[in-house]
Amino acid sequence: MQIEAVTAAGVADVSAAAAAGTGSQQRLLAAVLDSGIDASHWDLEYAGGKSFLADDTDAGKDDLGHGTHVAGTIGAKNNGRGIVGIAPGAPIFSLKVLSSNQLGYMSTVIVAVQWLLTDGVKLGIPVVNISLAAYVAPGSKDYDSYVTVVCGLMKQLSDAGVVVTAAAGNNNSSLRGNFPASCPTVLAVTFLDTAAAAPSPGSNFLPTDATTEELASTMSAPGSSILSTFPLDQDDTGIYTLTGSSMASPAVAGVALNCLLSGACPAGNTGNQHMATIMAAAQQRLTLSPAYSYAESASRGKLLGPMVWSKF
Repeated sequence: MQIEAVTAAGVADVSAAAAAGTGSQQRLLAAVLDSGIDASHWDLEYAGGKSFLADDTDAGKDDLGHGTHVAGTIGAKNNGRGIVGIAPGAPIFSLKVLSSNQLGYMSTVIVAVQWLLTDGVKLGIPVVNISLAAYVAPGSKDYDSYVTVVCGLMKQLSDAGVVVTAAAGNNNSSLRGNFPASCPTVLAVTFLDTAAAAPSPGSNFLPTDATTEELASTMSAPGSSILSTFPLDQDDTGIYTLTGSSMASPAVAGVALNCLLSGACPAGNTGNQHMATIMAAAQQRLTLSPAYSYAESASRGKLLGPMVWSKF
């Protein structure tokens, strides 16, 4: 497993394409459900936001840094400074659901998703990244209600043409029961340690008895020591290194946005259909260039899914 090197000159800026949109959609944004985004950051195209926290109403401020880091991986500008995102210059919309002390509630996420269904889609948000999770043990008394409510809302987003990417978790355990990552219409993202050219020992995974449905919605991406944007009031350089599936998930979100902008993920398709296109590209990369892909080994007893490929 290797990661291909690319220079900034080899990466196209998507800001103009995202502003122009595709077909009937006038503008394409990526939404980040997280701790907010530093709206003043020079490497981000901040497109506005909405806070769902009663005591922290500024979605353009990030006292934790997590959301700003996620945003940079998706769309940091190709401007000769800082880093370059997967979809450089993409407008990012902040949905603040996580407090500065990393405290959040699934009920808050549910309200944010309901807002996406009524208002977010109208704004042109076809990609949503959720780098957080709530764990409910399969078979527990609350499990079925989580599946019904959380996965039901995720299906509504998919039916509306929205791709949802979510962190699989960092507990070196089965991702089953981690919501929303374990929902079948969400692309769960595990993380790889690219420096070691190996799966990260901390990433959650699918067990080897994974169903076809689970395999179709699980993908891996680099998530170890990821350099990305960080709030300027917390680090003068504006960039910082973090590790985890939270850092891997936005890489896939960026690829999803590129897929939509390229037309390979056409308007009118469901989020699930877009997911299938992105998954097919990863499988194609595995066939064409195995050295630059991640090949599963069932003997490990852990399945992380194919490594994402930004083909589009």
